[in-house]
Amino acid sequence: MMFRNDLMSLYVVSTVAVSCSTAMAQIGSPSMGVEPFAAFVAGLRSTTTTQMMAKPFAAVKTTDAAEEMRQHLLKLYTGVSVSHSYDLRGQIVDCVPANQQPSVRLLNLKTIAAVPASAPPSNGKAGTPHVTQQDSSGVDTFGNKQVCEAGSIPMRRITLDEVSRFPTLKDYFAKGPNGAGRPHSGSSPVVPDGIGLPHKYAIASQDVANYGGAATLSLINAPVDTSLGEEMSLSQLWFTGGNQTAEIGIQTQPNAWWTNDAVLFIYWTANGYNEAAPGLAGAGCYNLSCGAFVQTSSNWTLGGTFPNYGADGSEEVTLGYEYWYGNWWMYVDGDWVGYYPGSIYNGGQMSSYSTNFQAGGETATASWNNPPYYPPMGDVVWAAAGYPWAAYQRFIYYIDGNYYAQSPALNTYQPNPNCYSISSIGADDTSGTFFFFGGPGNSAPYTGYPGASC
Repeated sequence: MMFRNDLMSLYVVSTVAVSCSTAMAQIGSPSMGVEPFAAFVAGLRSTTTTQMMAKPFAAVKTTDAAEEMRQHLLKLYTGVSVSHSYDLRGQIVDCVPANQQPSVRLLNLKTIAAVPASAPPSNGKAGTPHVTQQDSSGVDTFGNKQVCEAGSIPMRRITLDEVSRFPTLKDYFAKGPNGAGRPHSGSSPVVPDGIGLPHKYAIASQDVANYGGAATLSLINAPVDTSLGEEMSLSQLWFTGGNQTAEIGIQTQPNAWWTNDAVLFIYWTANGYNEAAPGLAGAGCYNLSCGAFVQTSSNWTLGGTFPNYGADGSEEVTLGYEYWYGNWWMYVDGDWVGYYPGSIYNGGQMSSYSTNFQAGGETATASWNNPPYYPPMGDVVWAAAGYPWAAYQRFIYYIDGNYYAQSPALNTYQPNPNCYSISSIGADDTSGTFFFFGGPGNSAPYTGYPGASC
């Protein structure tokens, strides 16, 4: 058993007025080599739906759907004053004042909750982050500093080209195609498997009342070949209650992020991913894209890549959530990043605590081959390969009702053993509670039987 500290005595309960103005230092402004933010917003206003649908990669096919996308981006960005922007390995990041981020404006927040006073864990050592998303030089290829000023947050720029790769805005908000990315139904009632093309899992799960938890994930860059119809591969944690979730992990999904590299992501739903009420209405969304998550840290870009990945266990990152004073606080490697306000769960189970904890890997495809192609999971190799070759999660724990960190009693599920596997649960002094997972999927060149059924 690990003791998460007497949180009641360590945290400071206070709020920060959203209306407070913050003096913004100009770092690398105007941003060299990056489309100025004002020009980007002007482009949102001037671009027509016909132009959006005419792009060769566009999946949006109706004027109404395209206009809904355009209006949503205008709602995210109109009235925002960006101090500077920078390039993060091909992704544009804007430094947005914290009190102008989408959640503050769209949820009509009067205050932003104060960051908890106690540092969250990082690779088993509290308050000692060692992972970063910035390049080693601290500047992009154009000389712009890859850091945002105090009082601002890094917000990955969402463009019309990005959203128009989806048929509708609700498709853009969705966790993944055909029901992908949702908790496995073997232990959680959030969603049944088999919606359209089924998504594939190798996970561990426990039904237990909890106030969150965490794990240290191997920082992997699972390959996804979209030319074969492959869609997504991830390693993540799910905290669920009824049909509601708070989620965090590392995901490769080129069609969503415009990069072949894995990104840091979060997701939530308040209604079981029911797209009849998309985005902030309840179905949920990734990161900052619909205005649900309140970011407080300037150190992390949600939807952003990492400069280094480790296929040999050399890179890892600690991720987790903690329910505190009505909010689900998210942290990365010793740093509180922000929170989902409990109010977005509309009085449902996740408004008070979670009842199920899941961890592991998942893949999805949009391929209609017979059988469809599924990408590799984890580091491509099977769980039996162990350290340092197989993907892993370690230092896994959940927070009980007394705010003690407990080692979980996890049950494992590998419903597709021809393609993916998960090890038995282990525990030792070096890694705490842990498991290995992964597999080649069924697409060349990672398997000797491309196209074999998963």
